[in-house]
Amino acid sequence: MVASIRTGMVREMRSFAPVHRWRGTAQRVLLRNPYADIGLTCFDKQAAVWIGERIDRDYRIRCEWSDVSVPARHWLASIAPTFAACAERLGFVPIDTPIDQPWLEAA
Repeated sequence: MVASIRTGMVREMRSFAPVHRWRGTAQRVLLRNPYADIGLTCFDKQAAVWIGERIDRDYRIRCEWSDVSVPARHWLASIAPTFAACAERLGFVPIDTPIDQPWLEAA
């Protein structure tokens, strides 16, 4: 599942690169670009593929020195249809923020 998400998303959204990170204990970050993370959350035999603004330390430091968050949110809004189409082709219903209890069933 992880490999298909990585290859499918990178094929459609080339600015993302594979990473091995976590957001807390439940959200696994699979891909990252300067503004956003794409990840996978699994809970109770269900899986959610999500996209959200980065929250890591390096990104927060960049936000302190310049207003990166506003362009990031604008970019996320503009890329949302591409993310949704790609997630649906992979067999997932897309969501636009990581969640603690995903409501989608794995493909």
